[in-house]
Order: sequence, then C-alpha cells, then structure tokens
Amino acid sequence: MFGRAAFRRVVALALVPLTLACSTWATYPSPISPTAELPDRVRLQLRSGDRIVLDDPVLEGDSVWVGLVEGEGTRIPVLDVTNVEERRVGAGRTAVLVGGIVVVLGGIGFWIWAVSEFS
Repeated sequence: MFGRAAFRRVVALALVPLTLACSTWATYPSPISPTAELPDRVRLQLRSGDRIVLDDPVLEGDSVWVGLVEGEGTRIPVLDVTNVEERRVGAGRTAVLVGGIVVVLGGIGFWIWAVSEFS
C-alpha cells in the first residue's frame, strides 16, 4: 500500500513549507545610522503608532525611502521611526511545530503499517 520511500517523501513535502512559515518579527538594532545596511524586509514603527512593512528599504541621508505613493517619491524621516524590526526564523516555534508534525505523521505511519501488517 504505502512504501517507506513514499512515506518519507510525503513527510518531507509536508515539513518543508511549514518550517519556512515559522518566522517572527525581531527588533533590529536602533537607532538607524545613515551608514546602516537595512535587511531586505523591515517593519517600521512610527511615532504616530502606524506600522509600515518595506521590501528592500533604502536609507537616503536622514530619511528612509518608502517608494512611490500616488506617483510621488515618498520618504519617512528617520526621527519619525521609533522601532525597526526584521523577519527572523522563530527557532523555538519551528522546532515545536516540526516535532508535533513528526509525531502525528509517525503515528499515522505506524497505524498504516499496523493495519497492513495485521489484516
């Protein structure tokens, strides 16, 4: 019915996307200096309380280039940014999720083996 190789493929295919999805926002060292290299994706907390997620942010002098908004170049002054966060893998959550999935899939595999072995 289910070969060992097929079972391993199913487990691998189930785990890969789930491990990639386990990420969290972590505080990036602040304040932002004009020479800082920002990560590829950041979330900015502004003094107003708004949060903005930026892909490939660029520092230009004392501002963060946001991009085009309604056809106009938009920048946010660094002084208006109260916190900078970057995406990081949540190792603890990932380990718990993967461990739980392995246990569940192992139980299903054992059940399939037991049913086919003893029927």
